[in-house]
Amino acid sequence: MEEVIVAQKEVIKRYKLYDWFNDYPWWVGYIGNIHSAVWFLGENPSLIQLDRQSKTLDCDINSQWNISLGDKLLRKAITEANLKTGEPFQNDGWY
Repeated sequence: MEEVIVAQKEVIKRYKLYDWFNDYPWWVGYIGNIHSAVWFLGENPSLIQLDRQSKTLDCDINSQWNISLGDKLLRKAITEANLKTGEPFQNDGWY
C-alpha cells in the first residue's frame, strides 16, 4: 500500500496541489487490502469532517472511514456481506 501513498505524494508535488499529508497524515484515501478482488469507491470526506475527526482522537488510517454516518453504514454492510471479518470498525479483517 505504500506505493499508493508515494504515487499520491508525487502527483501532489508535480502539480503543486494542496498537500493534505501535512495536515491529515492518516487520510490516505484507502483502507484494507489494496490487492483485493473487490474495491468500493467513494467520495472523500469533506474538510469539515477531517477537521472534526482530527480534533476528537488520535487518528490512524482506519479513522478516515469512520467519520460520517454513511461511513459507518458502509462498513457495517461490508461486514454483513462477509467482505470483512471481525467488527466493522476495526482496522483488520479486510480481504
